[in-house]
Amino acid sequence: MEIMEQLFERWMASKLRKHDSIQRNEDNRYDNVDQQLTNLDNTADEFEQKMEMVASQMEKWMSGKAGAK
Repeated sequence: MEIMEQLFERWMASKLRKHDSIQRNEDNRYDNVDQQLTNLDNTADEFEQKMEMVASQMEKWMSGKAGAK
């Protein structure tokens, strides 16, 4: 019976190592995706701010053109 227990323990240890490896890989993948989403969110915020600035400049320019006529 001792041989069967040893085989089972080795098999379980192998499965646990495999699971831990898969879990580490998935954790890394999720961390990368999270970082990419954070970067995308920051880029979208920067773009929105730039668009608001351009719109404000266009309004000033258009009001200056209308006043010049």
